[in-house]
Amino acid sequence: MKGKFCPKCGATNKPFYRGFCIDCYIKDHPKLLQADDITLKRCQKCLRVLSRGEWVSGSPESVGKIVASKVKTQLKEPKVSVRLLESGTKGDIYEVAATGRLGSEPVALTREVKVSYQKGICDVCSRKSGNYYEVLVQLRPAGEEADLGRMKSVLVFLRNESRSLTKKDRNAEVFRYSFVKDGIDVFFGSLRVAKIALQHMQATYHPKVKESYTLTGVDHASGKRRYRVTFSVRV
Repeated sequence: MKGKFCPKCGATNKPFYRGFCIDCYIKDHPKLLQADDITLKRCQKCLRVLSRGEWVSGSPESVGKIVASKVKTQLKEPKVSVRLLESGTKGDIYEVAATGRLGSEPVALTREVKVSYQKGICDVCSRKSGNYYEVLVQLRPAGEEADLGRMKSVLVFLRNESRSLTKKDRNAEVFRYSFVKDGIDVFFGSLRVAKIALQHMQATYHPKVKESYTLTGVDHASGKRRYRVTFSVRV
């Protein structure tokens, strides 16, 4: 920039913006890229994190998106990227990089953001660790003698079916199961998913299924009755 010099550092051979060399302007204007440290609540059991009232994956990619959503920049035509630099017991360090323009000059800025975690427990893990369930599937022998191997095979089938649906509904998980005197009890968090799993199971194992309902209370918000469903499955 012929005839110009930076009043702060004296540079004459750099791009200028609003009367200063672009490096000094960037140094004096930290709000060009704002990326503050954040604290997230993280479930101690499944490691999901709470973001905007929803428990989401705690993977580096997912947390990186949360960090990116909080970034502010005054650059024109900005592009922001986030990557994990360091992971430790006290938190993670992410690098925020932003490219854009100041006037007609292209610039690239970076910041480091520390993500700290507070201990918590998500609603689904809380239900799983307690006695909550929506559906009880009772696997019982079809004949006089119990075939425990067959019932274990059915249990594996039900768990695999439920896992295939957990991406859309975490209540799809089998919350727990227990071996009882004459079979296996399987506890589901979702009636819809339990029905899907049982329908698929019928095509393979051809069980006899009976359905019953138990009143557990009333939803105070809607006034509707709440039920637990039991499926007696003879295999």
